[in-house]
Amino acid sequence: MVSFTHQGVCKLIGERPDFVPTLLRTLLGMDLPRDVVVVPAPETIRALRLPEHAADVVVVHRRATGRRLNEAFVLEVQLRPDRDKWWSWPVHLCGTRARHRCPTTLVVITTNERTAHWAARPIDLGRAQGMVRPLVIGPQQIPRMLELDEARACPELATLAVIVHGHRPESKRLIRNALEAVLERLANGLEQD
Repeated sequence: MVSFTHQGVCKLIGERPDFVPTLLRTLLGMDLPRDVVVVPAPETIRALRLPEHAADVVVVHRRATGRRLNEAFVLEVQLRPDRDKWWSWPVHLCGTRARHRCPTTLVVITTNERTAHWAARPIDLGRAQGMVRPLVIGPQQIPRMLELDEARACPELATLAVIVHGHRPESKRLIRNALEAVLERLANGLEQD
């Protein structure tokens, strides 16, 4: 059974796909074009004689002026090690790559260092000829503190920071800044409606 934390992070990313490039640029240092359009993509991979596989979140991006997809990202939220993922993650990756006919990257988001370390291990597809090397966003990559202006610039990152670090005694200011940024975003959204 999936947890509230797992579903919360999936919803945060799935409902705000435009947050994914910020997440990848800011926390993993990835070089992505600035003029991209990011849209949600189907998470379910269907294949003959195989069970249905559903990734947590899949997004694809293309240049704002183009139609060709540049890259897809399969985002998996993993709260604890699970050996079955060594078998399902490559299916998610290859199925998404085949469906969208573009390079596809696996990104694992986790809330604890033990799982981050476990998830970062390469997955050998056979004889070390094909390797899946997940990119991992864990507590070390997610900021422990965001000033109010930083939280306002990206309330989604502030929310993720609270999910991961909000239990720490020193996180009160982080929580306050995140809450204020989210409430301002909501108020602005209501004003525009």
